[in-house]
Amino acid sequence: MDVEYVRNVIVSHRNVRGTAQQLAQSASFRSFERSSALFFRTFAGAEVTVIDRQPTAVFPFDLQRFKRTMEAVASGLFYREEGRRYVGQWQVFSPTLIGANDLAGVPGDWERFRDLMRKIPFGLRAAPEPSVFRYGVHAFNDGLHFAYAFQFYGGFHVYVWSAD
Repeated sequence: MDVEYVRNVIVSHRNVRGTAQQLAQSASFRSFERSSALFFRTFAGAEVTVIDRQPTAVFPFDLQRFKRTMEAVASGLFYREEGRRYVGQWQVFSPTLIGANDLAGVPGDWERFRDLMRKIPFGLRAAPEPSVFRYGVHAFNDGLHFAYAFQFYGGFHVYVWSAD
C-alpha cells in the first residue's frame, strides 16, 4: 500500500513529465477507480495555489510512508550493488517537495540544503527504464558513508544517504 500511495503522489507532482509519467498516471487513475477512498485520503486537504506562475494543487503528504518506501528502494539498490543487506539507518530528503513556509516565501535553511545536495557528484548507474527511474551513487571519502540520488519520471528527485 505504501508503494502505491507514493507512486500516486509522485506522478501527480508538477515536475514529472514524459511518456512514462503518462503511463504511471494511468496506473494511478486505475488505482483511484478501484478505491475512491484512496483518492480522497491521498488528496485530503488539497488547496489550489500558484507556483512559478502556474496554478497547482498542494496537499498534506504522509512523509512516513514516503520515507519507508524510499528506504526500501535504497536498501534494494544497496543489495543489488553490494550483494548484502544494508544494516544501518537511512536519511531521506526530497528537494522536490515543498512545505507551507516555501509557499509563503518564508526564508529557511531548506533551500540552502537543496543547493548543497545538488552539488554532490553522483555517478549514474544503468537502470532498465531511465524515463521511469534513474539513480546515481556518491561514496564519501571516509569509505563508510554513501548517498543515492533518485529521479522518478523525469523530474521528481529524492536523496537517500547512510546515516551510520
